[in-house]
Amino acid sequence: MNDAPHPRPAQRDEASKRLGLEEALFALSVGLGVVLVGMFVFVVIARAKSPADAEWMTGAIRDHVERARDGLPIYAAPSARHVAFVYPPLYYWLCGGLARVVSVAAACRAVSVGSTFAAAAGVFAMARSLGASRSWAACGALVYLGSYAFTSYFFDLERVDALFVALVAWASVLTIRARTARALAVAGALFGVAFLAKQMAVAFIVVGAVGLALSGRRRDALVLFGAGALVVLVEGLALHVATGGWWTYYCLRVPRAHGVDSRMISAFFVLDLSKGFLLTFATAYALGVAGARARGAWPTRRGASDERESLVRGVPDRLVPFGALLAAALLASASARLHLGGWPNVIMPWTCFASVAVAILGDRVDGGGRSARIAWRGLVLLQLMGFAFDPTDAAPRRAHEEEARDVTRVVRELERAGEVVLVGRGHVTSPRHLHLAALVDVLRAGGELPPDLVEALQARRYAAYIIDEPYELSFEPLLGHKSALFTLVMQNYYFADRFDRDYPEPAVGFHAHPTWILKPRTRPLPSASVQSLEHLQTLEMGLAEARMQIRKAGADPGPDDVEVRAAALLGL
Repeated sequence: MNDAPHPRPAQRDEASKRLGLEEALFALSVGLGVVLVGMFVFVVIARAKSPADAEWMTGAIRDHVERARDGLPIYAAPSARHVAFVYPPLYYWLCGGLARVVSVAAACRAVSVGSTFAAAAGVFAMARSLGASRSWAACGALVYLGSYAFTSYFFDLERVDALFVALVAWASVLTIRARTARALAVAGALFGVAFLAKQMAVAFIVVGAVGLALSGRRRDALVLFGAGALVVLVEGLALHVATGGWWTYYCLRVPRAHGVDSRMISAFFVLDLSKGFLLTFATAYALGVAGARARGAWPTRRGASDERESLVRGVPDRLVPFGALLAAALLASASARLHLGGWPNVIMPWTCFASVAVAILGDRVDGGGRSARIAWRGLVLLQLMGFAFDPTDAAPRRAHEEEARDVTRVVRELERAGEVVLVGRGHVTSPRHLHLAALVDVLRAGGELPPDLVEALQARRYAAYIIDEPYELSFEPLLGHKSALFTLVMQNYYFADRFDRDYPEPAVGFHAHPTWILKPRTRPLPSASVQSLEHLQTLEMGLAEARMQIRKAGADPGPDDVEVRAAALLGL
């Protein structure tokens, strides 16, 4: 007979209420995470069905993939037809191979979406390797997937980010689990492969090795660093030789010209870290405890409560290398965010590893007091609520689809008269042409305009030259001076027309859409001064705008006389 005292009904009710509150908060968090994943899937499907680009560079990424599929060089001398982006080739290669059996767009989305879920699986596996329960590991994966809006809806875009995060996540899983030199060599090699997706993989190789050394595994640190560095070196030399040095130029030299934008300091250290408050707190905890574990000391003081001690008691040795990898993710994300053009998508590595920290801390909190458990579950729920978004904001709307069709239609009409250059959007013209973002990168690195582009503009060989905004002729806000392209274009082309509608901006990323149509001058202006050309541009834009407004009103604007009238007004 069991003589142990049974809890009184009032005690059982109180315990049930306490447990019920904790379970309810956790269930709400998981449920909201699942809802966010469902919203992400909704956006993926909507984008897949739409002809519109969700972001301004994705069309040009498909141009790169198309070249990989067709066996054309990705890294070559800048030309009017192609200027490479600053990304390594792995994403292009994978998508290009898949594009042999499906469309280029489908291949790109499949790789990006598959990589996103692979990264989430990496979060789960990493958290489990560090001692988190299945429920908290799953919650960490949901937090990462739930950060879709937080990182600018880039999970499924035709961009390299999702693939890179998946590779470093699983390389980190192998690093944390490895107990043999062979396993660590495989992990280091996978980090090296990740370098072919994005250059910031170097941070994981270096800092990850430091983490192993700090945990007393100096020989393992050398193996990880040696394997990763060797793969990076072999890859780099092979690509350098195969491309005649152009891979080195685009992927190593040009990125160094991306200066730090002081305005982005507050964007990351104030906006990003505060919006991702749960990720920030979990990161600080994991880094602090990993650092203390590496020093062989615990971040407790005399008289600390059992609840506080429970957060650090029994921390596994594996947390030290994880802390280093988390620090690498934070460092890589912060440095990329601070550079010119650093959109929130670049913090995806940090959000991935910080989501693991969320799971670890959640599991540690479960060993503490009730108040800590309730508070942490409440914070997880609040963070996921902060990640909530309206899926129609990220999905292309009817106006986006109409804009995509109108742009394609206008380009095809203009191509009847000859070749058309559309610098702000890729994968439209036939043949393909360079993208504005890639050209600016080259110019910012001290490069020159592609010679064949200069020759074609001087010869007025293009039937039309389409831009989004006037600054895309001078690049002055980006270069700090007026590019030679301004004079070259304005001497040989005039603002003939503009698109009839002010279309909505892309769903995510840089706000841009084709607007102004420049056509060849009947009489070039080789001796016109820069000041005269600036005045001429203003007049021509005003006249082209007036013709567009007349056309929108349903009237006939008459024959195209913009070039003649503007020149006559300035006496040119």
